[in-house]
Amino acid sequence: MVALRQAVVDGIDWGIVSVAGCLLLVSVVGACFAFRYSASGRRPVAREFNHLWRARTCTEVLAGAYALSHLLRLQVLWGPASVFKGGGYHPTTFCRVYIAATYGIFEPAFLLLSLFACLYSVQGRDSARNPNLSIVLFSAAFSLPSAAAQLVAALFTRIFDMDYSNSRMQRLLFATYDSRLPEHCDGAAPGNCAFCVFPLLSTFISAAFCGVYLLAFWVVTQRIVASVINKALARRVRMLQ
Repeated sequence: MVALRQAVVDGIDWGIVSVAGCLLLVSVVGACFAFRYSASGRRPVAREFNHLWRARTCTEVLAGAYALSHLLRLQVLWGPASVFKGGGYHPTTFCRVYIAATYGIFEPAFLLLSLFACLYSVQGRDSARNPNLSIVLFSAAFSLPSAAAQLVAALFTRIFDMDYSNSRMQRLLFATYDSRLPEHCDGAAPGNCAFCVFPLLSTFISAAFCGVYLLAFWVVTQRIVASVINKALARRVRMLQ
């Protein structure tokens, strides 16, 4: 395993904090604009254009939550050199929550909300009496398999009692944290020397979800291309595909 200097690790962590903060700010601004145009009685055209403002607001909230969830794995916040607590916190729980929340809830729900919103735009306003609620419910329902699978991946080492320390393949497949870098653990409280990693099981689950999602995305965008009469717009959709 490649070991980086602590200063480099801290710099990367603070970079992630900065990016997450920017994404959160963009999400909050987007949600505020969606609410503003929907609530304005003087903007009927804007309200018509922003008919899916509730679904859009949910998408913005999920995007912000997705950005914040990446902070759960940062050593500079929770590790031995934590800025909040001397000696750090017990990081293994943070690592498991990170896998389950980020890749089991926020990421698939965000992608599915966007997909179902695009699908509704193709079907038209008469396809559902309450499209915002339908989009949110369908997104939540189709996110459940991914959430359940990622939860199993996050808790695998707690559910199945196996000797993971002596098998490199088992560590790669199932471990959500690594405790083999003591050089980064000066001043750590007992049991707090651990670093979040990505188990291959979680990666395989995400890859399977992405494969199915991309197929559905292709089908929906094909319907969008077939329904538009503007050739320039059709070319932009093709580029998106």
